[in-house]
Amino acid sequence: MKMTGKFPKMYFFSFLLFMPVLIACDPFDLHKSHPSDDELIRNFYKNEADFNKLISMSNQDPKVIRIARDFTRLENNWQWPRPESELGFSKQRWDEYRSLFDKLGLDAGISRETDSKGTVIFLTASAKGMTFRGTSKGYAYSEKELSPVFDSVDQNPLAPQNRPKHGVAYKKIKDHWFLSYDW
Repeated sequence: MKMTGKFPKMYFFSFLLFMPVLIACDPFDLHKSHPSDDELIRNFYKNEADFNKLISMSNQDPKVIRIARDFTRLENNWQWPRPESELGFSKQRWDEYRSLFDKLGLDAGISRETDSKGTVIFLTASAKGMTFRGTSKGYAYSEKELSPVFDSVDQNPLAPQNRPKHGVAYKKIKDHWFLSYDW
């Protein structure tokens, strides 16, 4: 089959026709709003026992550093998919995590980050955009104080000219518990 100039034009026009549909669907949730600080705080106090249960479970499974509805990530194994025997816990335990995610409104699950100062467990209620180019908002649990802390994280509290490429801002809601805004 001989290639002609029609093929590139056909692809170009198909692309142009498809773009408005793609933009209207907003596959990266770029126009979705994160829940407000007030909404997250109300949810936290209404379900505080279940939030604490989730932290306790995560502390019992410290080698599982990311738990989402559809995958897990181990400290020493990021490969996915993995056999059920290598999830990091039983399928029943994963279902328990997912049930708590549903009840607590944690759309993106939890992740553990550990450094020399200790562990921070992030409980993500809302994520939009893509990795390294998106934002997320939710809760953070830490035995140590976190910073920077602001009065509100309804929006990124740092002015664009003062903001690093990536960071997390916090609002303290009680001992060890914070709201988090990640950009």
